[in-house]
Amino acid sequence: MKNKIKNCEIIIPILNNEYYVVVCWGNDKFLDKVADKHGYVKGAIRVAEGDQASVWYDTSKQCSPIIVLSEVPRTPRTIAVLCHEAVHAINAIWEYVREKKDVAEEIYCHSVDAIVREVLLVTMKKERR
Repeated sequence: MKNKIKNCEIIIPILNNEYYVVVCWGNDKFLDKVADKHGYVKGAIRVAEGDQASVWYDTSKQCSPIIVLSEVPRTPRTIAVLCHEAVHAINAIWEYVREKKDVAEEIYCHSVDAIVREVLLVTMKKERR
């Protein structure tokens, strides 16, 4: 199946919409727009050559984490990469709010779940068009 979704930005609310994680993929021009929209500098969010994804966060500027994928997550490997990066993104939020993971493990897990579930739901809807 070809990559039907060229550029995509998905904003996932975390902790009752108080925080959010952005998941995106696309060309450099699109990624620059996403970066600017969320407080990052142009060219800041990219997937390094040979990698499948990256997560970017700058809690010093109160920027929300951004997960940048190299492709639409639809294979077991790319979905696993999304899950891996989702944990990093939630860690960034947890560090920012100074929450201890062991105290609120269930909420933490649901936060990771929200990222993966929302990205897959949006991807499936867009591919059906």
